[in-house]
Amino acid sequence: MPKRRPPHSVEADTLEALRRHGVISDVLDARLAHTELEGIRRYVADLAERDRIYPLMLPTAQASGRWSTTSPPLTNFPRHDLSVCQLPHVEDTWCPRDVRGVLVPDPGTYWLTFDWQAVEARLAATYCQDQEDLDAFASGADVHTLTACRMFNVEPPVTDAQRHMAKTARYALLYAEDHRGILNAKGVEKLGYTRRELEDFGKAYLRAKPRFVAAKMAAQQSCADTGLARSGFGRLRRLSGDRRARAKEGWSHTISATVSDMMNLTLIGLTAVLPECWLVVNRHDGAEVGFPDRISPDLAHATLRGLVEREWTFWGHPFTCPATWGQVLPDGGHVWL
Repeated sequence: MPKRRPPHSVEADTLEALRRHGVISDVLDARLAHTELEGIRRYVADLAERDRIYPLMLPTAQASGRWSTTSPPLTNFPRHDLSVCQLPHVEDTWCPRDVRGVLVPDPGTYWLTFDWQAVEARLAATYCQDQEDLDAFASGADVHTLTACRMFNVEPPVTDAQRHMAKTARYALLYAEDHRGILNAKGVEKLGYTRRELEDFGKAYLRAKPRFVAAKMAAQQSCADTGLARSGFGRLRRLSGDRRARAKEGWSHTISATVSDMMNLTLIGLTAVLPECWLVVNRHDGAEVGFPDRISPDLAHATLRGLVEREWTFWGHPFTCPATWGQVLPDGGHVWL
């Protein structure tokens, strides 16, 4: 049976739901801030007495092929954006809220990091053959600006608020059932819009993306009818539940499991070419890989980049995805490549 929450629950998802329904309260804001910090504290407390960690990685934990990492759950460690951090700290020093920053390479080694750029949005555009998105991604144009122009029926340049809303809608509605999915976007309650306004933005986004909407609905219909879904590599998932659940989970598997398989094949290929490397953490759409100093960073970067940004073929169409790159040093320093 599902867990029943008490009427005055302070669990984070309950509090976020209150925000989405328009509740404005300083106490609510403070409680949510406390919940976020408490989550960081738990991660750090688990590491306090440990000089070294040996995470447990389970590549077969999920039907999508996505890895499960525990002891500690490195993939759950939140990103920390120093540009919006409210704590005072000296430039180039570690911030106490940067829980990822407590993990550094051993002396004599370094890590290379990569993150695929909007990989699931690019895969969805490829599956749906959303030509406007495909052209924008291929040319390097700002896809969020172009989407904002269609959403708000304006010519560029668009306002920062319009671009941000187009970006919010894109990621919130990639898997959502309908326009109301925008209400679940992370941080959307901080934008200052009413529930009605947010739903209108969601409707505007879907109207601006007719090809995406039609192809997504067709895929969901097929998943609901057959009870089956496959990734771009053919990874099968048998779906359960009612039609609504099968449609939603099936479409999600089609895209997200493709990312998992891309990552698995990338890591397998890397260890075949450079067996001296090791996996630090697999973050589904990005990873951190360790190398000994005797392998030059230029060689490691070139080898890994050739695998990460290669051309694939999905659903009969070519697909490539660029990545952002970085190098982590034993002193915790980070260099963008």
